[in-house]
Amino acid sequence: MPSPLVAYDDPDEAAWLVGNVGSRRRSATGDLLTTVGMLVPRVFPVYLRVLFPFDGPADEATVSWREVAARAGIGLTVEMSCGRLWDALSPSDRESLGRPWDGHQPPGVSHVLSEVLARHTTTPGRCVFAVWDGRGGLAEHHTSGTAIDHHGRIWFLNAGTVADAPEGLDRNVGDSRIPPDLWWPADHAWFAGTDLDSASSYVGCGEEAARALAAAGLELLPVRVDDLVA
Repeated sequence: MPSPLVAYDDPDEAAWLVGNVGSRRRSATGDLLTTVGMLVPRVFPVYLRVLFPFDGPADEATVSWREVAARAGIGLTVEMSCGRLWDALSPSDRESLGRPWDGHQPPGVSHVLSEVLARHTTTPGRCVFAVWDGRGGLAEHHTSGTAIDHHGRIWFLNAGTVADAPEGLDRNVGDSRIPPDLWWPADHAWFAGTDLDSASSYVGCGEEAARALAAAGLELLPVRVDDLVA
């Protein structure tokens, strides 16, 4: 069956996103920096980093970042990248673990996010999804809606329900799906975004939604809008 997400034409949603994210800035050495407030609109009281779990050995479904950091003998910080954590592991630990993919929110994480966040919006039946045009193999029927120029990348809007988030978007060939990069409800009660170079998602939301996410079994780190995406 095709994805339940359909191309969506709504310039107002595009304007809301572009108007509420921060501008790109450079480090002292000239490198471009991506902050939480460049990915997620700077309008929420709480920001969370959702860490994608590592695949564990055969007898262990997943392994948390905190456990991996403990194995590596380093502390887990809000700006630690998956690559840095992975490189700190011993060769034997790397052989026993599977590293999460950058830019691909795992289905298990998507299901929990959608189930919890659907209870914290007045519009669970109306959700906006954005996908980067550089995603390989994105089906053309997902590219006919509003296009957003967001920090030098083009994103196509699609629409569905909050519950549709784990379903993803169709590819031109094959049955596998592409996860949405950004998604938010029509009432703008929260926002979930995944950077293409990060093995984490970032959520902006209210206090009650943040508490519900913390109780749902996701591995979270509280972050600020000026923290770097890692």
